[in-house]
Amino acid sequence: MIRILACDKRGTEEFDQLGLEKALSYPVIWIDLVNPSDQELQLIQGRFNLHPLALEDVIHKGQMPKLDDYSDYLFTVLHSIKYVEEEIIPEEIFLFIGDRWLISIHNDNRQVNETFARAPKKTRPPALIKGPDFIYYFLVDRTVDDYSTILNEIQERIATLEEQVEENPTKEMLHEMDRVRRDLMTSRRSIWPTLKLIGDILRGIYPLISDESIAYFRDIRDNLTQLIDLIEVYHGRVNSIGQLHLASVAASTNQIMKIFTVLATIFLPPTLIASIYGMNFAHMPELNWQTGYPISLLMMFLVSVMPLVYFKKKGYI
Repeated sequence: MIRILACDKRGTEEFDQLGLEKALSYPVIWIDLVNPSDQELQLIQGRFNLHPLALEDVIHKGQMPKLDDYSDYLFTVLHSIKYVEEEIIPEEIFLFIGDRWLISIHNDNRQVNETFARAPKKTRPPALIKGPDFIYYFLVDRTVDDYSTILNEIQERIATLEEQVEENPTKEMLHEMDRVRRDLMTSRRSIWPTLKLIGDILRGIYPLISDESIAYFRDIRDNLTQLIDLIEVYHGRVNSIGQLHLASVAASTNQIMKIFTVLATIFLPPTLIASIYGMNFAHMPELNWQTGYPISLLMMFLVSVMPLVYFKKKGYI
């Protein structure tokens, strides 16, 4: 689907594919392609003379965030990340920005759809009238908002893990920690190239992006830098949770071994006495004693109680 917003000082008009030529008469135009067909991509490529390599990236996908300069226009790949079945999935957004136009291509991305829908239709739109580079900034900024939202959710998951590991460490927590680590790595693979992309813009080497718009990109750079720092902090917290989990499991194991050691210390001495007098030798004088049985029981009782008293006095139990 192709939808178009065309803007001048009087306001904006929305067109479909059939109104493309009329829309091009406006000073600023935003062409948005949602789940485009091959024919729609070929139409846009032919009308705006887009490079085949850039279009190949759009068709085959799998690109990292980047910014390519084709002289007459800039080609940008962005990642919008979201949760799909408890897993972070990067969704690619492709942007072409020229001197009067901006082309966005995506698979029904929520942020792009909301931005397109909220653009005023009949009144003077300050965002659009400033030029395609400001629309470009606005779309990048909305994408970065997704990063912040995802990292906030990850932070909540880490906080839950920190509470659970202190109360009742379980095997399932190890799987959750692995999922959090994987989500952090996925987020970093999208955020770090985007930060590099913004750094290139801030160098001022792209004439299609005005100095006025560059000032706004500094705020995006600051946000991305903070997000990268947060990812490192979250990695450290997850590692600390893992160490605490191992320490808790080790402490539980030590407690169990301690119980078994105490039991063994209590029952081994009476077992030794019973074993000695259980031997079937012919000459064992104690077997003929009238008080031999109660004496044996008394000895077993004493050798069992004495270790308990000793451990209690030393504070071992």
